[in-house]
Amino acid sequence: MNEQQMHLINAYHDGELDVLQQERVRQLIDTDNEAFAFWQSLRRSDEALKTAYDALLDAPLPLALQRAARKPSKPWFQRFAIPLSLAAGLAVVAVIVTRHALHEDELNLRLAEMQLEIAKLRQSTLENVPSGTAVSWVEPAGHARVAVTPLKTFRTDDDRFCREYEERIEDADSIEIRRGIA
Repeated sequence: MNEQQMHLINAYHDGELDVLQQERVRQLIDTDNEAFAFWQSLRRSDEALKTAYDALLDAPLPLALQRAARKPSKPWFQRFAIPLSLAAGLAVVAVIVTRHALHEDELNLRLAEMQLEIAKLRQSTLENVPSGTAVSWVEPAGHARVAVTPLKTFRTDDDRFCREYEERIEDADSIEIRRGIA
């Protein structure tokens, strides 16, 4: 008997074959002593497994399990206190992280708005204000002040007008002075 035949006999024993395959395996079992012995061993194993735990099922329940079964169960809120407190802690962390992210987004938006206002101030000042005159812009919350001062006007070799300028950016902690040509 080969391995394929053993697999077929197993499948036959487990009821996994169609009618035609069942008939072929029955013929094999009827005509081959080794196949018949293998099939009989499968049947004996099944019977042994079916009755193997009968003695355990008939044995009395251990005393420790009986006591545990008789203990009153805790109210639902005590059983779930730790998981609920962990969930609440995670929710608080999620709120803090979300608020931080939103605050950071808000700061980035305000910074972009300030940069736009500074660019507008620079453009307007360089086009309309005489050299030596400072024009200022104060951030709406009053935390920063920017002053743009055109220093001199000159013509390039290719006949374009340019202006040298200075920007003074002040906040509560520092003062930054930049020079540029536009």
